[in-house]
Amino acid sequence: MATVQESTRPIGRAERFVQQELQRAIRRVRLLDVAKAGLGLAIAVMAYGLVMMLGDRWLNLSQGLRQVSLLGFLAFVAGYVWLVLLGPIRRVVNPYYAALQVEQTIPDAKNSLVNWLDLHDDNLPQGVVTAIGERAAEDLKETDVDQAIKSNSLVWLAGITLGLVIGFAASYIMFRGDQFNSLFGRAFAPFGSNRDIVKQTRISMVTPPEGDLTVATNRKVTITVRVAGRVPLPDRPESMRLLIRTIRRPSIASTSAPRRASSASRCSTPTGPTCAGTRARAWTRMSRTIAAPTSCSTP
Repeated sequence: MATVQESTRPIGRAERFVQQELQRAIRRVRLLDVAKAGLGLAIAVMAYGLVMMLGDRWLNLSQGLRQVSLLGFLAFVAGYVWLVLLGPIRRVVNPYYAALQVEQTIPDAKNSLVNWLDLHDDNLPQGVVTAIGERAAEDLKETDVDQAIKSNSLVWLAGITLGLVIGFAASYIMFRGDQFNSLFGRAFAPFGSNRDIVKQTRISMVTPPEGDLTVATNRKVTITVRVAGRVPLPDRPESMRLLIRTIRRPSIASTSAPRRASSASRCSTPTGPTCAGTRARAWTRMSRTIAAPTSCSTP
């Protein structure tokens, strides 16, 4: 590729100004190329993350599939960084390309910058070279190099990046913090232990502490659970419920009723009078994690 060559003859003020502006234009071209490559990499990473997280949330992807997907994506990233992101840094920008980009914003430029690149190192009379340099310097004073060299594709890439950021924010709100972090870890760190997806609503038994309790017939029993994550409202279909099921009688009878969760994310319900062989458990539609069963039987 052609480059701006160093001349052995004295350089006037106008020619020095032209050289400085051309070097500035070359740096601007390289900066825009690196910025576009960086945005492209960010788009690829966020798109991969969103696709894997959404797919894992609805399809519960296997650990092997997530590992193979990540290895393939890392191979793509390595090639992209070397060829696309580091390419503008390793390559020399053609000064003629930068000069043409600047001339397109100068009215009546008449290829003054290109002429200067062609002739400034030729064996021409000093007066001719000086006149060419002065004309190119006058044209350069009529434009701003930073405004002259711009890229519309950079704006499109920035818009796509912003859209993916909004998509990540929306998925964080939809999945809640703990489940979002779980899906993110399964997508970008699938090696090691095969961790399950954290549920939005997680229920653990508080009372009775061991989960099982033996009481006499016709005695009231209080069952308390701790709810972490999303706590459904009492009037919603996915609200907290307590399921009571008799297990000793041949004819199994069961009933369920909605429960109200307090501000401390705990749900306490007295059950009684209870019959021999009753098992209770707390559940919500948003959670597959069921509290340990509580049973009562006649001594």
